[in-house]
Amino acid sequence: MKRLGLLMAAPLLATLVSLAPAEAGERSELEAASQLIIVEPVPEQVSVQANLNRGGRNPRYRVGEPIQIQVRPSQDAFIYLFSIEADGQIQLILPNRFAPAPFLRANQTQTFPSSGSRFQYRVSAPYGQAQVLVVASKDRLSSQDLAFFRNGYGQAPQQTLQSQAIVSNRAIVVEPSEYPWVTRSLYYRVVN
Repeated sequence: MKRLGLLMAAPLLATLVSLAPAEAGERSELEAASQLIIVEPVPEQVSVQANLNRGGRNPRYRVGEPIQIQVRPSQDAFIYLFSIEADGQIQLILPNRFAPAPFLRANQTQTFPSSGSRFQYRVSAPYGQAQVLVVASKDRLSSQDLAFFRNGYGQAPQQTLQSQAIVSNRAIVVEPSEYPWVTRSLYYRVVN
């Protein structure tokens, strides 16, 4: 049995010896090769495709008409929808009291609201240019993240030390260089 173990170890030992440095102070080929290639994870950014139930870049909807939003994330993602009205008011429309934030698998297409939903979206005044802001995030968004969008998504949410951000005197806000979400805007006009 010992002889079999030695026979099996011999090729491995020969390989290691052949990789040993030719002269003192030289690194082995194996050491050099292991330092020439560094394996690093590639940060994957989710992207999202979205469309309204009417074609065109800026379709027209009359007050009271139903509106649907079709969403397809490139990676698994939670989906959030905001209505940005012509007067600048921002409303979170998904999740809502009838439906939690949906989790879609990569390349899964979902229409909101879907047939059989307990709710529907209808266009309302004010008249003028409006939009739906689609947010896709790999992680569930916190209430602070949602406030970021509700407050016009031009200012970073104020966070506590426990959430790893520091706000100093409201003049300087420390925020991440990359947010964990992506957005897509869909424009439409509300007409009479």
